[in-house]
Amino acid sequence: FRSQFVRITTQNLIFAHCLRNSFTKIVYGSSGQGVVKDLFSQITIGKGCNIRHSTSYLDEFYLGGKIQILKPLRDFFNKEILYYNYYNKIDILYSHFDMDKSDSILNQFFETLQSTKLSTVPSVINTAEKLILDKNDSKYCKFCLGKYDTPVTSLEFGSEGSKNSTSKNENLCYGCLRMFSNIKDKNEEDT
Repeated sequence: FRSQFVRITTQNLIFAHCLRNSFTKIVYGSSGQGVVKDLFSQITIGKGCNIRHSTSYLDEFYLGGKIQILKPLRDFFNKEILYYNYYNKIDILYSHFDMDKSDSILNQFFETLQSTKLSTVPSVINTAEKLILDKNDSKYCKFCLGKYDTPVTSLEFGSEGSKNSTSKNENLCYGCLRMFSNIKDKNEEDT
C-alpha cells in the first residue's frame, strides 16, 4: 500500500505539472508486462473498477479528459524493448521505485508465463479492454482521481472498522480507504 501511495502521489504531481503548463498528453513507457502487472496490482488493492483504463492505449479517464495518458509500448514485451535498446546502443535509465513484494511476484509471474505462453499478456490486455464501463461516473475519488466505487457485500468491507470508515469518508474510493487505513495501522505498529 505504501508503494501504491507513492505511485498515486507521483501521478497527481505529474497531472498538476501538466495542468499548470497546459500539457494535454502524457506518454508512459510501460511494456505489456508492466501494464498487466499494474492491472492485477489495481485489483489486489481494491481498485478493480478502474482496470479498463489502466490497460487502454489512450486513457482519457482522469480529470474529465483534460489530460490524456498514452501507452505506446504496451504492445511490446520487456525482451523486445531490451533487445531494441541493446542493438541500437540506447542507454537504459531506470526511474521506477523499488517494487514491493507483491509487485515483484506479479512481475515474475507474468514474465514466466509469457515466456511459455506467448499470448498471455495480449490476452489479458484485450480482455480488460472489453470490460463495459459503468455509466454512473458521477463520483470520483479525491485522492487517486479514479471512479468512486462502493463496496456492496460485507466481504468487501473486511472488518467492521472499515465499514464505519467508509460511511465517514465518502470522498475516497474503497481502494484508497483500504490504503490509508493500512498505512495508518502500520505506522501505529511502528511507534
